[in-house]
Amino acid sequence: MTLATLKALAADGQLTVLAGAGISHDPPSCLPLARELLRGAAEAVSAPLEKRLQSAVIAAAEALRPETFAEILLGIVGPKALGFLSVLASDSPNANHKALAAALKNGGVIATTNFDTLIEQAAAQVQVPIHVVVSTERLKLRSARIYKLHGTLTECGGLERLALSSGQVARRRTGALRKLLQALFRDSTVLVVGYSGMDDFDINPLLASLPRGTGRVVWIDHVGGASLPRELEPLDRFTAPLELKGAAALLTQADVFLRTDTTKVLSYLFGQPQFAAESRAGGPRDNDELWRRWAQALKASPFLVCGHICLAAGDPRTALQLFTTVARPSDGTLSERVRFMLGAAASLRRLGRPVAALKYGQRAVALANQLGSPALEAEAAKIVGQQLRVMSRWRDAAHTYLLALRRLRNWPRYRAQQEELTNALAIALDKLGKSRSAFRLLEPVAVRARQGGRLDFASRAFNNLGLQASNLNDHPAAEAHLEESLRLKRLLSMPSGIGNTLHNLAWLALRTERISHARCRAIESIRAKQRSGSDRHGIAQSMSLLAQAHLRLGRGRA
Repeated sequence: MTLATLKALAADGQLTVLAGAGISHDPPSCLPLARELLRGAAEAVSAPLEKRLQSAVIAAAEALRPETFAEILLGIVGPKALGFLSVLASDSPNANHKALAAALKNGGVIATTNFDTLIEQAAAQVQVPIHVVVSTERLKLRSARIYKLHGTLTECGGLERLALSSGQVARRRTGALRKLLQALFRDSTVLVVGYSGMDDFDINPLLASLPRGTGRVVWIDHVGGASLPRELEPLDRFTAPLELKGAAALLTQADVFLRTDTTKVLSYLFGQPQFAAESRAGGPRDNDELWRRWAQALKASPFLVCGHICLAAGDPRTALQLFTTVARPSDGTLSERVRFMLGAAASLRRLGRPVAALKYGQRAVALANQLGSPALEAEAAKIVGQQLRVMSRWRDAAHTYLLALRRLRNWPRYRAQQEELTNALAIALDKLGKSRSAFRLLEPVAVRARQGGRLDFASRAFNNLGLQASNLNDHPAAEAHLEESLRLKRLLSMPSGIGNTLHNLAWLALRTERISHARCRAIESIRAKQRSGSDRHGIAQSMSLLAQAHLRLGRGRA
């Protein structure tokens, strides 16, 4: 394949473009990349702290995924926490956006993970009729369409069906999104530009799991000022030197990975239409005032926010200092005191101090009950229950979950918390030898979650139902529920979860003397866990199952 071949496809509107944040980084747009966005937000929220702690918080924030960072802010402050996205409100499309506007004019299709509206603005300037799809409900492809995979900032700076936090992304990772990506990429030539390939929560696993058709991928890794190659050589090996995780997951030997200048590639392929008014030149924007106003609008203790940032980044020692030593919980409101105690309990648990963690958690439960906040009480009960389970105090854990559920039963809006507590209670009951009660409690909840589209929870609940049915020696029901869990996890493309359920199916097959089936499931489990790349203990467990299957088949050496 040559660039001229690619240009001919672009002229006929047969090229699909996947665009990431990198295309909006060049002047005059100068929008920050994800890491710059995290650093700016962390600097603003940690400004009241002493320098040593502020440095620790900024380092912790830079180690987090943007989705995790947003989840922390949403959990503490609520939707107004996402106001920091106002720094993405720009009205200055750059050369990349102009080239993509030309692609739309040719009838091309663009899928983008960007929140900004710069591609739409560039298209409007040259009067290209476009149809922007934010949701994944309408799947039929049409010419001149933009698919906003993670949502969009509206013209007034508001948020429309945004997917930024890990919870928001998980809710959008559905079968509909999988169908959309398949429709866009399966049989098309796809040009990937400005994309980091770091969307491990949704885009990467879904793309990696799609069956590849006749389409090819040309992935551009930006190198400013690099010259354009004439030939686009396919990859000689799948193990080509790819730093981008998404590229490594998606590309095959027939695809192309090219390090060159993104703007030069787009300008060559699509050209740039004449704009009515030339875009102004400019450098990086000064967003200090925007950050300062955003941090003031949060109206949450910076010690609380920064403590959770450090905790999420794996620095429980600094987090504990922020939750206890630096900001005394008694100085805040009752609600803040509960949150400080919960943070301290979680930090102590990470530091291996279970007794102290339990004391903080129990005090948080009492204060949440006094406050009359079902959500805080459920959160506190979950942390206390986790600590009791670590200490093998299953009866106390079950009692804690049961009390929290009784207080939540008249609050329909806390259904997600009720489901999580029910699942935890069922696990505790199962450990107490009450598998039948656990099964009866959890089965209707799992079915309702599946019917309501809460597939992530449903997949975990069906997995637990399978284990409970196995403990009751109801092996057909156990296999049916584990297979349903596996189906949902595959639909959601969850490599680690798929590996765990495959392991449970292998264990069940071994228990029912289906040794060959157990061997196949164990091998599938190992492969799935290896793809997730973060479950060495789980891989070892599945290898142990595989070894047992080989021994029973008379393959001791294997």
